[in-house]
Amino acid sequence: MKINKKGFTLIELLAVIIILAIIALIAVPTIMNIIENSRKSAAADSAYGLISAGELYYADQLLKNSSYNGGSVNITDLNLKGTAPTGVTTITISADGKVSFTGAVFNGYTCAATDSTLTNGECTKS
Repeated sequence: MKINKKGFTLIELLAVIIILAIIALIAVPTIMNIIENSRKSAAADSAYGLISAGELYYADQLLKNSSYNGGSVNITDLNLKGTAPTGVTTITISADGKVSFTGAVFNGYTCAATDSTLTNGECTKS
C-alpha cells in the first residue's frame, strides 16, 4: 500500500510566515513614510492655493478700485475651494500683490508664506 503525502509540513508553513513577517517589517515603514510625505505635499499645495486666492483677490480689488494697495484681508473674503485652513483668519497683501500669512494649518501641518512664497519652502507638522 502506497501512502499519499500531500500538503506542507509545519516547518514549511512557519518558514513562509517568517519570510512574510520580514517583508512586512521592511515595507510598512516605507509605506508610512510615503503617506506622510504625501500629506506634507498636500498641505504645501493647499498653502499655495491660499496664496493664489489672495493674489486673485488683489487683482479683483484692483479692477474695482485702481488705487487699491493691499492690506489685511479676512480669509472668508477669498474665493477658496475646499476647506479653509485653521489657525489663520487674515492674510496680508502688499501693495504689489504679494501674499503673506502665518499659522495656516492644513491637515495637521502648519504653513507660513512671505511674499507669495512658502517660508522655508515647506510646511511643518503641527
